[in-house]
Amino acid sequence: MKTLNIIKKINNIKKLDNVNSNNFDFNFYNHQYKNTIINKEFINEKTFFLSTYKNNNIIFNLNNYNYSNKNIQLFNYYVNTILNININILELYRNINNKKIYSNYDITMLYNLTFNKLNEQNIIFSKKISNKVINVRTQFKASNIKILKKTSMLDIILKKYIETYLDSKVSINFDKYNINFFKRKNMYVKTIRRKLRRMKKMLKWAKISLRNFIRITLIFLCTKDIEIFSKILIKIMNSMHYKNHRRFLYYFKLFITKSMNYYFELLKFEGFFFYLSGKISGGGNSKKKNYAIRCGKYSLTNKMLKLKFKKGLIYTKTGVLGYKFMISYS
Repeated sequence: MKTLNIIKKINNIKKLDNVNSNNFDFNFYNHQYKNTIINKEFINEKTFFLSTYKNNNIIFNLNNYNYSNKNIQLFNYYVNTILNININILELYRNINNKKIYSNYDITMLYNLTFNKLNEQNIIFSKKISNKVINVRTQFKASNIKILKKTSMLDIILKKYIETYLDSKVSINFDKYNINFFKRKNMYVKTIRRKLRRMKKMLKWAKISLRNFIRITLIFLCTKDIEIFSKILIKIMNSMHYKNHRRFLYYFKLFITKSMNYYFELLKFEGFFFYLSGKISGGGNSKKKNYAIRCGKYSLTNKMLKLKFKKGLIYTKTGVLGYKFMISYS
C-alpha cells in the first residue's frame, strides 16, 4: 500500500498541460531543473520588481526581474515553455505576518521540482480564484524527497506525451526504474536516429517523431511495461495505410534487433517477440500472412526468465490482424 500511495503522489505532480512534440526540441531540460533556487534569491526586491503592498502582502511582479540571476532565468523559462503561464499576469505574494508565499497560479509542481529539498518553512501556494490552499508539507512529505530528486523534468514530459498520444492515463514508477540512462547515452541515441531515417517518414503518418519513439522505446525497455508499448504500436499501425504495414514491421525489426539491442544487457532485458498474422499489407482475396520479430531469449518453459505476454487484435480497413507480444527479462 505504501508503494501505491507514493506512486499516486508522484502522479499528482506530473500534470503538465499542452504537451506536444515541440517540447522535446529543447536541450535545456537535461538536468537543468536541479539548479537550486535559494529562497532568498527567489523572491525579493532585487530579483523581482516590487510593485505594491496590499493587505499585508508584498507583491512581486515577474514581468520585470533581474536578468543576471540564472536561477530566475531558469524559472522564467519553465513558466513560459512548459506551464504556458502568462508571465505578465503571474504574481507572487509574500505575507508580512506569517511569511507564507502565495500565487495567483498553482505552481506547486514547478516550485517543488526546482528545489532540491523542501524549505524548512511551511510554504503554501494557493489559487486566487478558487481560494483553494495547497499545503506543501502535507502533500509531499520528507520521505518523498528522494523520489522527486530522481525524477527529471524530461521524464515527466515524456510521461505526459505518452498519455496525450494514447489519450489515456499511464503509470510509470520513476523511482523504481530511474529512467535517466539515455541522457548519458545521448550520442548513441543520435547514432540510432541516423540509421533510421527511412522509418522517420512512416512515423510522421502517426504524428510522432523518431526521437520521441526512441525515447518511448527506452522507457519500455526500462520499465518492461508491455501494456503501454503495445498500445503505441497498435496506434501507429492504425494511423498508416494498410499497404505500409509490412514496411513498418521491417524497419521496426531493424530498430529492435540492430539498434536497441545495445540496451538489453544494460537493462537486463533478455528477449523480444512480436508476431502478427492476417492480411498484412494486402486486401481482397489475398492470402493470410505471418510476420515475426524475434530478438534474444524468450521461452515459456525457461524458469530462469521472467515473462510478460499479451495478445489482441488490430482492426484495419481490409480485415483484422492478430498479434502476440512477449518479452523476457531477468
